[in-house]
Amino acid sequence: MSLDQINIIIAASIASIIHSLIPTHWLPFVLAARSHRWNIGKTLLVTGVAGFFHVLSTIFLGVAIAFIGKNIISEQSVDAVTAAILVILGLILIILHIVGKGRHHCKTVISEKVTFASLILLLILSPCEAVIPIFIPVALKGGIMFILALSLSLIILTVGCMLILVALSLKGVSTLSDRFHFLEHYEKLIIGSILCIIGIIIALPLILK
Repeated sequence: MSLDQINIIIAASIASIIHSLIPTHWLPFVLAARSHRWNIGKTLLVTGVAGFFHVLSTIFLGVAIAFIGKNIISEQSVDAVTAAILVILGLILIILHIVGKGRHHCKTVISEKVTFASLILLLILSPCEAVIPIFIPVALKGGIMFILALSLSLIILTVGCMLILVALSLKGVSTLSDRFHFLEHYEKLIIGSILCIIGIIIALPLILK
């Protein structure tokens, strides 16, 4: 695996972790568990299933966009396009943070009969938008195996983070949501800055030629 591929996976992984730390991605499961008196096993199962489908929706959209992009971008411009995508995406996220758009809102879960479906839909309908465009350089620089490697890392990291946060909350870490609440407001700024840095790193060899 090349250094550029590793950098892209690192960028996507960091974005995925930061995204999964936002309380709206795990706090509803804690609230539902307490409301319906679920045991920790059932709660983690529901969290894991919802998290898995959340990542799948992100991967599906990312792969679809990636293969569209792959068909219109020449091989000679892969590195330049990769760097440009990361920097542009990063700048867009930073701008969205500055203007205050794109914040997440938690939906209320009302009854146990609709809890499971509601929690899954909540995450399926809110894929990690910061990760989706990264699949374009992923497809350009590595093809199917690279996409599979990234997808596996996203599933493990995202679902793993969600399970850990839910378990800790159920075990009595009541202030956990407050500690990560700032990410709901600074997610785009943090992820955008990271993507810009990775894009610049990839572009440096081209600039210095």
